Amino acid sequence: DLLIADDIIEAINAYDLNEIEPFTLVIVNWDTALQFFQLVWDGEQKHFQELPLAPKIWSSSSLYNDVMKKERLEWFQDFKAKKTLDRTSILQFHKTAGTGNTEYGVIMDRSYVRTTSITQVSLSNAIVAMNFEDFQTDVESSKQFNFAVSINE
Repeated sequence: DLLIADDIIEAINAYDLNEIEPFTLVIVNWDTALQFFQLVWDGEQKHFQELPLAPKIWSSSSLYNDVMKKERLEWFQDFKAKKTLDRTSILQFHKTAGTGNTEYGVIMDRSYVRTTSITQVSLSNAIVAMNFEDFQTDVESSKQFNFAVSINE
C-alpha cells in the first residue's frame, strides 16, 4: 500500500496499523530529492521521523538487547572509519561483521532463528539495482530497474 502511495507521509499518517505486528520500516524517497524516513510501529503507536542523509545501522529490538545493539553499532562505526562506503563495501560489512559471533553477528545463527538472506538495493543515475542472496539455497539473484528519468542521488 505504501509503495504505491502518491504521498508517503500522508499515507503513513492515515494508515491503520491495528492488529499488525510491531515493525520498523526504512523508507527512501527520491521523487524530487533524496530523503530517508523511519516508521516504527510498536504495536500501539506510530513513530515516524525523517532521518539525516547519513549511514545508519538498525538492529531488531526483538532479537538484540541493548548490549548487543551497542556492539553491532561499534562494528559499524569501526568499519565506516576504515572503509569508503559503497555497495560493495556495505555488502562486505553485512557478510563479515561479527564473524563467528552466532548470537548477534550480522549473519546470526541461534539455531532457532537465523539470518536467511541479504537484500541490497542501490541507485545509480536512473538504474535501481536489487541484489538478493539466499543463504538457505546459496542462490544469488539480481534485477535492474531502468527509470526513464534520472533520479537525484
